Amino acid sequence: MALCDSGIVCLERGDIQTAHSLLSQSLVLVDDDPGILIGMGRVLLATPRQAGRALEYLSQAVRLDPTNPAARYYKALTHIELSKRVLDVGNAQFALQELQALTAIDPSHPDAWFQIGSLSRDHFQDPGEASRAFQMQIDANPAHIEARAELLRTLAEMGEWRKAVDVGEDLLGRDPPLESFLYCAGSYWRLDNHREARGIFERYFAAAPDQERALYFDLSFILPRGPHLR
Repeated sequence: MALCDSGIVCLERGDIQTAHSLLSQSLVLVDDDPGILIGMGRVLLATPRQAGRALEYLSQAVRLDPTNPAARYYKALTHIELSKRVLDVGNAQFALQELQALTAIDPSHPDAWFQIGSLSRDHFQDPGEASRAFQMQIDANPAHIEARAELLRTLAEMGEWRKAVDVGEDLLGRDPPLESFLYCAGSYWRLDNHREARGIFERYFAAAPDQERALYFDLSFILPRGPHLR
């Protein structure tokens, strides 16, 4: 277990090669400990093109300890990674099942509901279920900024403008992703509250990188060139 713990420390520092070596040594000594299997699964998940092998270790960990939240969480992330690579809805379904099992074990998990929301919206085109899952994540982990940002985005895309504004106003005081300003401002605009929309757009412009602000302020790239424009 000392080798395993050292391997996890190396993994979290980004030293994947050393982590792999330490976890491999741990498995030679003990090949049926869920913690070591989870560690190796995490190392392989962080290694390019090794998600398939990661799944083998994490599946074994789940078989040995079906109520282990970490085993189910990282197994679900592995399914998500595989589904991203091959656009396989089957893998996404497996991921969703693992996450649902995880939330049954640990309803207050700090990230599982967020992953369910992302899968529901992006793979299964179910924005209603996605918004419910994002809200569950916020209830379980109020500090989860990504869940708040994705709930805002989902509500805006659903046309739930009033709910989007309520989520957005709270989110904008929490150092959100830049695009959240646009979703919130756009929702105000749809509600015909142009004054609030303008104020949030201005906050967005103030925070946006120079090259992004230029898309809105600099029209020179679409204007005809000539002596009278210089």
